[in-house]
Amino acid sequence: MANKIDVGGVSVTLEEIQEARQKLAATGGTAIKQVLGAKAIQSPLASCDYWGEINAALAAHPELKVPSQTSSDHAQHAKIVFGFVLASKEAELSGEAAPDTADDAYTPPPQGGEVPKSRVFKTDPDKTDRGTKAHKNTQNALADALREAGLKPRSPKPGDPAFDIAWRDGDAGGVAFICEVKSLTSDNETAQIRLAIGQVLDYVHALDSLREAGSLPPRWEGVHAVRAVVAVERRPAEDVRWAGLCERHGIVLTWPEEYAGTLAALAPAGLCDTEFRLCATLALSAAGMPCLPGTGPGLTR
Repeated sequence: MANKIDVGGVSVTLEEIQEARQKLAATGGTAIKQVLGAKAIQSPLASCDYWGEINAALAAHPELKVPSQTSSDHAQHAKIVFGFVLASKEAELSGEAAPDTADDAYTPPPQGGEVPKSRVFKTDPDKTDRGTKAHKNTQNALADALREAGLKPRSPKPGDPAFDIAWRDGDAGGVAFICEVKSLTSDNETAQIRLAIGQVLDYVHALDSLREAGSLPPRWEGVHAVRAVVAVERRPAEDVRWAGLCERHGIVLTWPEEYAGTLAALAPAGLCDTEFRLCATLALSAAGMPCLPGTGPGLTR
């Protein structure tokens, strides 16, 4: 197995590719060179011909192009395509299968190491979280649960907001579920869940705005509603607090031990907000958590 591989004229190691993928995945619409050239990472990939790699990838995989009728953040699109390039290089270097470019394909997050507690609040918590093994395990466990439920996990594609994982439930009449994943420690639980709630509401708003404007990418064609899900690595210590807040804002809160029950409760989800909130409540009930007053299974619709 080779120790290094060429990316845009620069020879890099597997670890350098993984670190670059983690940083790119966590920085929204920030330009590639700005991310990789930052003092905190100073990646050798900052000097590579990433536009050459992006254009080559788009030529070889036209399905990665954003449809002409779809509005898109160009910096985010470039990062998604370059992320695909890096995932392909990582797979080649490690002897694994190349990532799938299909619209409904799921690409596992890059492998990262555990983050020392001393660093938890010294950097952007979302950037730190993307690199932890706990985040990857929590996300991949949800992907496995979706497959077991007969659903297809999806990763962001060009034109999509930067969610962690998503899926469509055809039996629910065209509902898209957008999920933000977070690892938790006893020190950062509050900050992580607050961050997840803000992120997933932003992602849902972005995709739902495209739906209302009639400019959804073809892969989301037929979607009539977009719903929010937050998946954390374990049951929160203040589970009632966070479950109540999420339920109030139409967000489903779940964790690996409850994935199967949550997906079962969401299976008939939402022709309207009231129906979705009822399904979210059933998911909480399945996890053994109390519902907010007036929102339980006896709710009149």
